[in-house]
Amino acid sequence: MLNGVGSRAVPLGDSTTKGSDNNLGRGLSWPLFASLATNEAFHYVANAGVSGNTSAMMLARFDTDVTPHHPDLVPILAGVNDINGSVPLATFQANIIAIIAKVKAIGARPVLCTITPGAPGAVGLARSVWNAWLRGYAASQRIILVDFYSALVDPATGNYLAAYSSGDDVHPREAGYAIMGATFAATLAPFLSPVSVPVLGDVADTSNYLQGANPLWLGGLTDNVPTGWGNVNGNSMTGSLITGDPTIHGSWYRMTFAASAADVTINKSLLGVGITGHTYAFTGRIKTALSVCPNSFYLQCGTGAVTEYAVGTAKTTPYSGRFWLSFVCGGANLVPAIYVKAGTTGTIDLAEVAIFDVTALGIDSMV
Repeated sequence: MLNGVGSRAVPLGDSTTKGSDNNLGRGLSWPLFASLATNEAFHYVANAGVSGNTSAMMLARFDTDVTPHHPDLVPILAGVNDINGSVPLATFQANIIAIIAKVKAIGARPVLCTITPGAPGAVGLARSVWNAWLRGYAASQRIILVDFYSALVDPATGNYLAAYSSGDDVHPREAGYAIMGATFAATLAPFLSPVSVPVLGDVADTSNYLQGANPLWLGGLTDNVPTGWGNVNGNSMTGSLITGDPTIHGSWYRMTFAASAADVTINKSLLGVGITGHTYAFTGRIKTALSVCPNSFYLQCGTGAVTEYAVGTAKTTPYSGRFWLSFVCGGANLVPAIYVKAGTTGTIDLAEVAIFDVTALGIDSMV
């Protein structure tokens, strides 16, 4: 296991793993909720979920989609498309065993996940049989098993509980992804590497590229945003500072939205040109309590034409944890930003926001 941002993970799966994640961004998916629930102890460096994939397809692309990321953990969630495509159980079993062998061959730990609920009937019966095999095989081989099925199922029907169903008898909704993330985090807690990411501790920390940009939110607010930061449509929300939390350094910056009439962007530009080829990390803590978020909000940072998204397509399920966004500098100004869509209602809290040159700090292995 690498030190740094917990355990490097590459979840392998189909659309239920992919969610709305585009691999570089961090969209609505169970890996996102798992990473936040563990404060990045479960640090997924890539989402290897591909819509429509069977276990055979996952096996075929393992060497290109998983191996190059040097993961510590490879969660495997497969089976829905095999069952729907009438793949024999024996074929599925052989593919899973082969995937696990590949995981072990690259020095990583496999994590098996049970197949999520779905429509009752013959397909539902197959799900029960296949999940029984997954549970038994995991136990016999001493492989960690995350029981997504039990966390999501309505025992009266074998389908999703209504609160977790997207309505298509295949995919979870946002609350379903959240419970999957929480279930994964709880199961893996004893096996994850400790987190030792750089944390902004004081305003004089010159390794923070946000030096002079109201670090730790100690410099007050101007027009609803931290002094020294800019905004677009900042009057569509109310900014405030929350002090006295002993678990963080500095204050929480709270953005309160009451159905904002326009998209809101809070950013800090002209921080100085980053070093071309160096890896930078935009990091901090986040808590959300949104009752309405019609599309999405993002924390993002980038240089030039390169923009990475730390938390995206986040809606009403609460987040609470550390975010960690890394990118390779293209030689332009570093520009962190918080972007929230019009119509949002509720609060977003941020603390300990910083940008570190992890190459200069000698901790590139963390990302």
